[in-house]
Parts: sequence; C-alpha cells; structure tokens
Amino acid sequence: MLLISLDIETTGLDPRNDKIIEIGAALVNMETREIEKKFETFIQPGVPIPHMVINLTGITDEDLKNAPNLKDIAEDLKNFIGDRPIMGHNINFDLSFLEENGISLSNTRLDSMDIAHIAIANADSYSLEIVAEKLGVKEHGKHRALSDVENNIEIMFKLLDIYFAQKIDITEILKKSEWSWKEIFTNFKPHETTQINPLSITHQPLPITHYPLPTSPSLTELPRYATEQLIPESPEIRTIIATPNFLLHTLLEPSQYLDNDLFQKLLGKPTLTSDETVFALKILPSLQLQLPLQLPLPRPSLPQNLKNLWFEYCHSNYPENFIEKLSKEKLVILDHHTLAQLAKNNPNFITGTHLIIDSADEFYANVQKPFIYSERRFLNSSLPQEIKDRLVMLFGYIGILYEKHGAQFDLELQDQHFSTLEWQKTADLIDKIATNLEENCEEARMLKYLAKAK
Repeated sequence: MLLISLDIETTGLDPRNDKIIEIGAALVNMETREIEKKFETFIQPGVPIPHMVINLTGITDEDLKNAPNLKDIAEDLKNFIGDRPIMGHNINFDLSFLEENGISLSNTRLDSMDIAHIAIANADSYSLEIVAEKLGVKEHGKHRALSDVENNIEIMFKLLDIYFAQKIDITEILKKSEWSWKEIFTNFKPHETTQINPLSITHQPLPITHYPLPTSPSLTELPRYATEQLIPESPEIRTIIATPNFLLHTLLEPSQYLDNDLFQKLLGKPTLTSDETVFALKILPSLQLQLPLQLPLPRPSLPQNLKNLWFEYCHSNYPENFIEKLSKEKLVILDHHTLAQLAKNNPNFITGTHLIIDSADEFYANVQKPFIYSERRFLNSSLPQEIKDRLVMLFGYIGILYEKHGAQFDLELQDQHFSTLEWQKTADLIDKIATNLEENCEEARMLKYLAKAK
C-alpha cells in the first residue's frame, strides 16, 4: 500500500489569515518502508515572514523571493498526491490551510497523532518533537516541511512496531471499525526484532500505597517530620490523609477509573466510530497489564475527544473489591473530593481511622464545589435558547423537589423520593436535555454524568 506523508510551514496558525511558505510531501511504500518519491517547494506568501517564524524554521524572505505562488504548483501537488491516503501529525491543520487556498482534497486522512496516543499510554505532550524524543528518533531538521515529513514517517513505523509488538488481538475491533487507519492496521507487518522502549510505553498502574510524602504548602507550616511521625504507633489503626496537593494522591475519584464492564460493552458494539476505535486500542494494552492485579484502570493521557468518551465508560462509584483492597492498606492518600465521596458512600472506610485533613478551608471549598450544578453556568453558555428554557425548567423542578421534600432528606435522596411526581419530572427532563445536546458540549457531558448517576 502507498500513502502520502505531508507537512507545510506557515506564517501562523490561522488558515484564514496566515499564509503557506513551504510544502513537503513524500510517497511511502508501507510494505518496503521506503520513500519512493519526494515533493518539496517554497511558496511565495505575498507578505513578510514574522520574526518568530524565521527563528523557528530558518526560512527567510530572501529564500522566498523567487518562490512560486501556491496556485502555480497546485496541479503538481494534486498529481503527486493522487487518490492516496494523506498522513501527517495533526494532518487537519495542514489540509485546512490548503483548503483555505483553494486546494481541496477528499483523500482519506491519517493522523499519526492517533498512533502516538495508542502506542504511548501516558505523555505530557504528543507533539512530533516530544514523540521523536521519546522514541530516540534523530531529527532531520526542525520545522522544515520535508524534514518533518521524513521524521514523521520514521516515527509512524516505530509507533506501529511498538504497538504491534504487544501482541494484542485487535482483529474484531478492526473488522467493525470506521477508522481511517483500518486498512493499514489490518495489513501491517511489524518488524519482529522491535524492542519496546520503556520510556515510550508507560502502562504502569497507579500505586495505591504511598511513597515518601513530600511537603505541601500547608504542611510546610509544621516542624520537619518523617512520614512515620504522622502515623500512630498503634499498628491496627489505619491512616487516611486528605490533601489538595495532587502530587501526593494515590487514590483518585471514581470517574478517573475505567469501568471494565462498560468497556466490554463498547467492544461488543456492532460498529465502532473512529474515536471509539482509538479509545479501545489505547485502553487494551493497559487493561491487559492491569487485569492480573484486579484493580480499576486509572485514566491514561487522552486527547480532548477521548476525554469526552472516557466519561461514558468510567466508574460512577468505586467497585466493592477496590474498596476492600484499600481498606487493608495501612496508609491511603487522596484528595478532598474523593474523601467526601468515600465517606458518604462507604462510611466504614473511614471508621476507626487516623484521619488527617490537610488545609481545612480548601477541604470545605473542594468538597462543596463538585456537588454544585449552577443554573448560571448553563445559562451563560452558548446553548440554543430552547435548551436554556428547558434548563430553567429543570432547576425549577429541582427547587420544587427540595421545597416539598428537602426538610426530610436534607438534599440527600432516599428510596421513597424516587417515586414522587417531582422526581419523575426532574429525571425525565434530564434525559431529554442530555439527548438533545451536542456530544462535544461541556454541558452535555455534565448532564450525561448527572443522568448516569441519578
């Protein structure tokens, strides 16, 4: 199979206002892994190049003095690309610039960032430079179109080799997938000698026992101490530390862990969208390593579209076996909100423990905030007026529900409240609003989570 790897350099990030200054492309044979042809040209932008771009790319106004206009090379570029799939790192960025300048390509788009996400479980960034550094790829030249193309090709093959070296059966997923990479993944032949780079594969489970405790801003007010000084000498008493310092957390809230039962339902769907496919392929290696421990899988690094999808397949409450395991730990460190949820849903978890709450004022604020669904937050959004009107009605129903029954349950719903007319109206409206909202809308995610937990 042949594909085109493409990259462009521009005067900025806005395709409507900024200009293309260089185009690089290469024809790649996926079987031989060889570049068969190359395409490279400067483009006359008609505007001076910003100093920041000159520093970044090394391309100067002098370099572009005799360069062709984009329209002069448009047909040559189209002929080079043909009807082959186009691959690039965040390829939509490059193609949006071409489209804005009259070069519209209907070819299949292959974003190599998808491959980086499934091959590298956790990374601070999935930019081409960071991924190249993780994989030990020698840079051919920073921010020059053809050199970035060659870099990207080498990275793509390394990422594919790394993922396939894990020997995960993804046949059934690919059969029902709508993903643009489907054909390549179905026919790809990895190099058998590939060694997985431990720096690039980080599927380690989050520990639930702690390591030496660093100081947080509020704890620094105490005298110097060792961790043991915080723990009672009595060996039968467990210690729980709740802190706003996220670096200390060994336990996250339930929504940060995968619900494997829900994930298996995803795998059983008759068809999988592109996002669902990338999500499944990213989760499977981590889940395979996690299963022997029988612990929930913590959320890996995800792009925004998959973060939205995560909340469809995460826990709304901790599984019982997880709570049992934690209850046997001598020391558990968690954040304020997680402590509040555990104390509310599993009161025995904190009974008889030595409980340390770091920063009481922040504890109050952090516990209170996640439980508040603000009407103003919805009404100040860009939602259609029809949905805003329904949201006003929803908060009215909630107000009536509390006014009629609040004195009895103090904001905590009991079984008898679910049979009331007020609750039925509230629940029905939540479902109706969540169904009508756009999938990628933040308000939709909040309401879907509310609907799931109601």
